[in-house]
Amino acid sequence: MSQIHRHKAAIRRRELSKPLKLGIAAGLLPDGATVLDYGCGHGDDVRLLRRQGFSAVGWDPFHSPDTPLRASEVVNLGFVLNVIEKPPERLETLRRAWELAQDTLLVAALVTTDAKGGAVPYGDGVVTSIGTFQKYFDQQELENTLRQAIGISPVALGMGVFALIRDSARRAQLLARRYRTG
Repeated sequence: MSQIHRHKAAIRRRELSKPLKLGIAAGLLPDGATVLDYGCGHGDDVRLLRRQGFSAVGWDPFHSPDTPLRASEVVNLGFVLNVIEKPPERLETLRRAWELAQDTLLVAALVTTDAKGGAVPYGDGVVTSIGTFQKYFDQQELENTLRQAIGISPVALGMGVFALIRDSARRAQLLARRYRTG
């Protein structure tokens, strides 16, 4: 197999990514919160969050490697786990992001419904035509991965999007709101 080009999976955004939109809608990003976009790609979410008054920074091993990783109230690990071809490294990345999250870790990954044809099987995922790796999770698999790696129950915000919240009372409140309105 030729080299995997993780950085090519970064896409340009004109609006906030799905995990951040859902996190804001769920009340998980209070006004002015500090946010770390862990694996920020081109940094569009960071730019868009700053426009909304958040204190946001982004780190990416290819696009923004010199930005210091900083503990933040909210850490966004959006569509990062699915581009890491080595399962142990996925878990290490997840745990590192959790360590930096003072309150909430938002995690999003591509799910099986997002899969596209024409890819070559590789490990537990596929290599795409542009040389990126993609691991397509199913919803339950992603939830179980988060629970086992971090040790708390994640809250589903949407398909392929979960919140891990340190404060158990806040986590319970969010779950209760989701069930009342869902």
